[in-house]
Formats: sequence, structure tokens, C-alpha cells
Amino acid sequence: MDLIEMNSPSLEAALSAGEIDLGVLHPPLSAPDLAVLDLPDEALFLALPATHRLAGQPAIRIADLEGEPFLLAPRSIGPSIYDRVIALFQAEGISPRIVQEVTPMTTLTGLVAAGTGLGFVTAGIAKVARPGVTFRPVLPDPPSLPLAVAWRGPALPASGQLFLDIVTEFSRR
Repeated sequence: MDLIEMNSPSLEAALSAGEIDLGVLHPPLSAPDLAVLDLPDEALFLALPATHRLAGQPAIRIADLEGEPFLLAPRSIGPSIYDRVIALFQAEGISPRIVQEVTPMTTLTGLVAAGTGLGFVTAGIAKVARPGVTFRPVLPDPPSLPLAVAWRGPALPASGQLFLDIVTEFSRR
């Protein structure tokens, strides 16, 4: 089994082309030839410099982010997260001040550490300590990102089926 990191649109294209057997990605998907198992949504956390004025708060209100420099994945690569972040701000009557589009999230956290801006990352990224970066939940409605496993049907190789079985069992818990 080879593990390859790709953004969701690239994963979907590689699955459709038969270049990979299985992918963990963020729906929605546009390829009708793929089988999909929806997983529980993944929580998003705000990454901010450890020295930021809001870093000491246990949770951050979206309204407090007005005017802050924001880092966000380009919509073409992450339409789900992009639209959810924009909607969060719009629900508060403000617009994010996007200073840079960036991907992947590990690069985003590096830019946060350098003081370039703030941005949302998944819970998995937030669990990994990064010097100079603080991760906080946001209020009033903590955002999440849909997650799914996709494959080109009808059957998977044995290693892919084993992975799918493990993910299915884990998501039931």
C-alpha cells in the first residue's frame, strides 16, 4: 500500500482514471463512476499565531475575526471548506479579509506560525503541535468538513477492502 497526499479534486480525478484504488477526500464528488462511503464530518479549528491577541481565549467568536488577515485554500481545490468558511463569516455579517490562498493545511500552519494570517485546519492537523501556532474552536457554530472514502467500483484489491473495512468499523464508533 502506498500513501499519497493529494487534494480532493486531484484524488477524484486519479480515482476516475484508475491511477489509485481508494481515496479519503472531502465531498461532494462530481464523478458518477465512484462508490462513496460517507464518514463523520471532521471538525475545523482556527489556527492563529501563539502571540495573537485572541490566542489566550478558550474559543474564538467569528465576529472577533473581522478585519483579520485570513488564509484559505483556493475554492478550485477546496470548494467545501471555502464555501463553509465564507458562510461562517457571512452569517455574522462580515467578509473574511483573505490575504493568501494556500494549500495544503500543513503549509497554512507554517504561514500562521510566520504571522501571515489566521486560517482553518482540520482536527487532525490541530492535534499536531506546531511551535508558534495555537488552535482554537470557533463560536457560535463550530464548522466542520465532510469526509468520505471513495473508490472506483465494483471491487477493491484486498488491501483496499481491508482499509475500507477498518474505516467503516472506526466510523461506527
